[in-house]
Amino acid sequence: MPAPLYAELFEPGWTWRLAIDYESSHWDGDKKASVIERRSGNGTCSVAVAGQFSWGVWSRVDCEGLDVQGTIPPVVGYFAATSSGLYQLDFEPDASVPRDPRTLVLPARPKAGRQVERDPTQPDFSSVTATSRSPDGWCVERISSGGDEGWTSLCLAAGKGFRSGSWGWAGGSTHEAKFRIEVGR
Repeated sequence: MPAPLYAELFEPGWTWRLAIDYESSHWDGDKKASVIERRSGNGTCSVAVAGQFSWGVWSRVDCEGLDVQGTIPPVVGYFAATSSGLYQLDFEPDASVPRDPRTLVLPARPKAGRQVERDPTQPDFSSVTATSRSPDGWCVERISSGGDEGWTSLCLAAGKGFRSGSWGWAGGSTHEAKFRIEVGR
């Protein structure tokens, strides 16, 4: 059974309606100003399928109406929950236990903190994971940099699942989407 903080991610049919704000900017050529494009939209995400293995549960969350902005939104894809925590995977899980710490979204018992990892072969490349308490749950933010930057953030709450988050990238131009859940069930 998954931890209450993210149990809804494993209930087939559970659906979230997202309000999304998109922003893109780039230099206009004079090195003094940037052109900013802003727009809003809506999307829907739902648990399409869920399953169980001896190690825990898994699901696939599908979304419609999201402009991915060049980065995979943190609410899309395969999720797995083991006794150690919530994982987001690039593939449909099988009988092998998810153990890759790079795919861990939140431990089953989150603690506030910040972890920095640097690539020893390329000092300008790093990743930061920050976990913090939110008013009704927990949030995790991931930032990777090395010339260009990419980021995702995700907030979860017991009894609600996804609450808010963002995704984006920067490298010559900046593209970001921020979402909040309007309705969940």
